[in-house]
Amino acid sequence: MFLLAASFITTFAQDSVSKTKLGLYGSIGANYSTYESLPAYWLNIKGGLVFNKKFVVGVGASTLYFDRNLSRLVNDGTYHVEAAYSGLFLEYLFKCTNKTKISISWLSGVGILQYRYDKEYRDTKEWYQEIIDRDSFVANDLSAEFLFKISPKWWVGANISGRLSSPVKIKSTDEFVLRRMSGGVVFRYELF
Repeated sequence: MFLLAASFITTFAQDSVSKTKLGLYGSIGANYSTYESLPAYWLNIKGGLVFNKKFVVGVGASTLYFDRNLSRLVNDGTYHVEAAYSGLFLEYLFKCTNKTKISISWLSGVGILQYRYDKEYRDTKEWYQEIIDRDSFVANDLSAEFLFKISPKWWVGANISGRLSSPVKIKSTDEFVLRRMSGGVVFRYELF
């Protein structure tokens, strides 16, 4: 991923600096998905450096919101699923009209999935006993967004994404539990 981003930036460095226009954007979004066939949400943030209002290189992160008390793995309390990943992304922006555009992006990063005792059961445990099971994973997230301009710097949009992940080795859990499609909304603030 780093080599791809470096070659991408080097290509622009060879062009005339006066022709390259730089900008920034930040976005926040939420996607509906599932975790073990139950409704779940992913909260996403991104920040990127925009070249010529078309190419973007940046960083992004996603975290799972799955608010359910689970107990199938333990008999001394309940626990929650916690998952998050972050990484670098590349994006291409297609201008449709002055008020609409489409973006295609690919984020590649690493993350952690873990089962952690709920707070009321952690008080009786040592700090190293709070986590029931944990594993790291590699995530690749390909997404498309349709964006609509609502003010000079603000955009709102709908997105769809597909996440591929490396297998996670967690007790009594499908090793590809994070490989899912999701869809949601995104809010973006741009500085060009």
